[in-house]
Amino acid sequence: MKRGFIGPIGDDIPSIFPIVAGMLLFISTILYANAQVDARNSELLQQEATQKLAYLATQKASFQPGEFQSICKNSLRGFAENNGLKFAVVVKKFCEKGCTRCGNGIDLLNSNVFNEDEMRNSPAFDPNYVCTSEKQPILDEFNAARLDVSNAPKDAVVLTYPFTVPCPDDASPVKGLATLNVIVWKSK
Repeated sequence: MKRGFIGPIGDDIPSIFPIVAGMLLFISTILYANAQVDARNSELLQQEATQKLAYLATQKASFQPGEFQSICKNSLRGFAENNGLKFAVVVKKFCEKGCTRCGNGIDLLNSNVFNEDEMRNSPAFDPNYVCTSEKQPILDEFNAARLDVSNAPKDAVVLTYPFTVPCPDDASPVKGLATLNVIVWKSK
């Protein structure tokens, strides 16, 4: 009786398991790295599109009443829709008339970038200061974030630029400080 000889395949079975495990580990590592690169590229493309949208919006440092609506309709919406962006361009007014919380300057870090005027918190936004998509789901997301900053998309890219607006109202010859916020998001 001969014992210990299983055959050519039986002797190779124990060495097949580490080889298969090593190949699975190698392939899964490559797939994970590829997914990370794709995610980073997607973020970079979103940031690039945000910068291009900002370039279109900031061609001038100030707009006359009604001019912002024309730029929104003719260039911003078209660019955003061609690139599949959920976007909002908000001219946020910081006029000092009636601003009780602006005593020590403007707090850009704690202000809601989606809202054009924090002194006016109505459900409808002012089209002279806000440009966004006309599609209802995007409008709903924007309005939710505008009324409550905790509802803002977590993946939003926000670029803020200095701007001037007529203050204290649209007919005023005096210019006041504002910011132009360019917001692009993907979530939901």
